[in-house]
Amino acid sequence: MTDLITQIRRNHGLEHATIHMLSKRFKNFSAQGNATLNGFHLNLFSEITLEDVEEAANEALTRMGEGEEGLALHPNCGTVLLTTAAMATLAGQATFAFERRQIGRA
Repeated sequence: MTDLITQIRRNHGLEHATIHMLSKRFKNFSAQGNATLNGFHLNLFSEITLEDVEEAANEALTRMGEGEEGLALHPNCGTVLLTTAAMATLAGQATFAFERRQIGRA
């Protein structure tokens, strides 16, 4: 199970790095990606060819292999946004529950 998760995480990082490469090369680039065990898929909202994506993925893989690990992170990652929203919701609910307890004791 750990190997499965590790492989998906690697592909997710390569997906992000590829999106970084495409964003630098194409103005108004927009895409949505999904990492899987066997790679990743991009839904492109721009006029970009498969060859452009392959070039970007190869460049991303090379650059990450040379130490540019930061390319694996993307500020618009849906996973990060969803996790942040879930954590904020849980923190809000915990605060509300704590305040209700405090009011009940008064």
